[in-house]
Formats: sequence, structure tokens, C-alpha cells
Amino acid sequence: MFCGRLYVQALIGVVFLILPSGSAAACEAPVDPNPITLSTGFNWPHAGSNNTGIFPVMMKEAFCRIGREVNVVRVPTARSIRQASVGLFFGEGPRRWSVVSQFTDLQLLQPPLYQLKFMAFSIEPFPDVKTYNDLAGYRAATVIGRKSVEGSLAAVLEDFTTASNETLAFQMLKVGRVDFIVIDELTGLYFAKAVGIDNLHSVVLEEHPFHLLVHVNNRVLLPTLGNALQGMHADGTVAKIIRDVVGWPR
Repeated sequence: MFCGRLYVQALIGVVFLILPSGSAAACEAPVDPNPITLSTGFNWPHAGSNNTGIFPVMMKEAFCRIGREVNVVRVPTARSIRQASVGLFFGEGPRRWSVVSQFTDLQLLQPPLYQLKFMAFSIEPFPDVKTYNDLAGYRAATVIGRKSVEGSLAAVLEDFTTASNETLAFQMLKVGRVDFIVIDELTGLYFAKAVGIDNLHSVVLEEHPFHLLVHVNNRVLLPTLGNALQGMHADGTVAKIIRDVVGWPR
């Protein structure tokens, strides 16, 4: 009887291994004699070294699904998109959809990689803050290099802090040196957790789709790559990658 019970438990385990989970298994990397190179100017958790972070992992999976291998290199933000626009890279990302109008040699991959919210994070609720304008009179900070956020803050605040990195920004929030950190949702969730902020509050200030930009010389791959990315959204792979990197939502 005991052996029979073990057999049944083992059989159930095999069945669970066979049944599909909430997201597709990672694609097995192909042998590609001419690997593709993408650039990014984003920091962690969007991109890290050695193809780590949300964007590189998404790109490895998407290109794998069309039988190609890809490597993502980190380059300073402004240089990254300029070099991609002259064809030094296959493409560049993640980028807000509106940026493509400034670079005629780059095309948007559809669908977007993800919708990215820019948020004001705080350690206590501020019911009166719903827009950038409502930040007037409060102490706000962001991370240096976030040009669009800096521009929005400069329009409503005479002075705000630009921290040198994300960890420092959220440490400032934790100890009460600022009232708000304004940054994208995924970065905020990751670094707030990293510095030990448990009582995090936030309000969405803006939201935009972020895409991979592909040089026009490589547009022949846009339809098949777009289909692969669409499949990753549909089968839960994109959500799983974000959850695995950021640790949220649980």
C-alpha cells in the first residue's frame, strides 16, 4: 500500500511537469552564427550586466523564438539611441513611443514591450497629490539622467533633488529627506524594497508604452519579431519576467 501511494504521488508529479504552467517555458537558445546586438541606456531593474534585467531577458526570449541569438549592451542613454539610429546596433530600447519621431531611421516594434507608469512614491499618503502640478510645495527627488521626469519636475518646482543612483534616492525617502521620489513604477518598486521601505505609497503621474526601436535596415524582421513578442504577452512570459526580476506582484 505504501509503495502504491508513492507511485501515485510520483505519477501526479510527472503530470504536473507535463501540464502547461501560467507562462511558457524559456526558449532554448539557438546556435546563431551572426548574433544580433541591441543597446540600452536603462539601469536596473530594466537592464543589468551580462544580459540580466527585464529588457535583456525579454529580448533573449523574443529573438530566440524566431531562431536568433541576441546580446544587449549598456550604453549611456543619449549615445545609445544615437548609435542605434546610425546603424551601429540592430536596435535600441526600451523607449517611449514618442521618441521615434526624432529618429527617422528607427522604427517601433509593435506591440510595446510594456506600459510603463511614472509615479510619485512616498512613505505616507498624500491625498492631494494626483499630478505633477500637485507636487509644488513638497520636497521631490528623482535620479539623475531621467530627462523627461526632470523636465516635468522643473516645470512645477523651483528646486528638486537629483540623486546619483536609485538606492540613494530611496534611502533619502526612507529617512525623510524628501517627500517624494518620482521615477518609473518598476524601478521604484524594486529599490523601495531593496532599502527596506515597507509602507510605500504611490500615485501615477503619467503612463506610456515603451518599445524596442529597430533600425530601418532590419525592418524585415519586424513582423516575425512582433508576433513573437505578442505571443510572450499572451502566454504570460512578459509578466513572469517582470515578476522574477522585480519581485512584484507576488
